[in-house]
Amino acid sequence: METESDTLHLIRNRACIVCGAAFSFPRAGKLYCSAKCKQFHYYHKQEIMELKQAKRGISNENQELSLKEYNSYSLSVKRSNQYQTLKNRLNSTYFTLSTPQEVLLQELANELPMYIKQFPAPTLSLEEWSFVKLLYPHLKKEDFGKLLNNLGSRFFSRLTDNDNDIRSTSKSDPIKNLYKNHLFKIAVGKIKFV
Repeated sequence: METESDTLHLIRNRACIVCGAAFSFPRAGKLYCSAKCKQFHYYHKQEIMELKQAKRGISNENQELSLKEYNSYSLSVKRSNQYQTLKNRLNSTYFTLSTPQEVLLQELANELPMYIKQFPAPTLSLEEWSFVKLLYPHLKKEDFGKLLNNLGSRFFSRLTDNDNDIRSTSKSDPIKNLYKNHLFKIAVGKIKFV
């Protein structure tokens, strides 16, 4: 008769539980692909638990998202990029700012929140933005912006990259599978933008 410990011993992980990188062969008892992922998991247990709860919260029922909210996000990203460009030109020895550019820089410095000026959010498509928004619907605008910034462009490029890479097979990347499912829901009209 098989005991519970025998069953657990037979369970083999096929991918890292943090980044989803596939192992070369399934391993029993190995959860992480590197020390970096192990350390990340240790220091971000609360965030990972929230992500797991959010993943469980993703449902097949019809959902609506506000286009105004996405447009507000896009505008803040555009303004943040303008601010960064003008600020870089101001600090450059090769470029000078014209008077209208100086006025615009001052307006942006007064208008933009500090977290956007320090850490500009990535430019996202409507689909990418809505994917994260549905994972974390409870976050306020500032916290949501910080989350998007922390996820970074590498995370979003991993969602849309091709399946040619061995490490990015659809079986081993649960986030990518969720994103594909999200795109399918948009296509069939279960997620609507109003």
